[in-house]
Amino acid sequence: NGFLYLQNHRWIDRYTRAVFLTLALYNPNANLFVHCSFILEQLPDIRRVIFRASFQPFKLVQLYTGADLIYCFVYLILIIYYMVKEIKLLIKKRQSYIKEFWSYINWGIIVCSWAGVVIHIFRQTELKKLSNSLENVKGLKPISLTFFAYLDSLLTYLLSFCCFFGTIK
Repeated sequence: NGFLYLQNHRWIDRYTRAVFLTLALYNPNANLFVHCSFILEQLPDIRRVIFRASFQPFKLVQLYTGADLIYCFVYLILIIYYMVKEIKLLIKKRQSYIKEFWSYINWGIIVCSWAGVVIHIFRQTELKKLSNSLENVKGLKPISLTFFAYLDSLLTYLLSFCCFFGTIK
């Protein structure tokens, strides 16, 4: 039994409140990573153990084609265009612009889009750092993909908000 092994080797004692197990899986055929985390938590008040599992699939290595880069460039141009358009409306309408519901929806789309662009660029720079560190350790040390799973979830949430605001608009 795994828990008996941990107890016998003094990894777990009566003061232990939680056991975390995180691992990363990779499927090279689909270029898909999965960040898995398992948590066993003992609640002291009710003397019960709660088990939680989380699986977060994401693509860490993005393979871009020429069309993908064109789509990204067009998206950036559209964000800039709509941002300039909203700024001109703000200058023109002033006080009445702030009172309009649709102006908040438009700015929600713009802000979420720019935040998504920033997170995407940040994720790519962090990926380069990760690949450099993997080359240095030659794959002999474990790596944590928790941060990348978090960034991917955050990017998904931002794109979801863009779709939500776009649907309302």
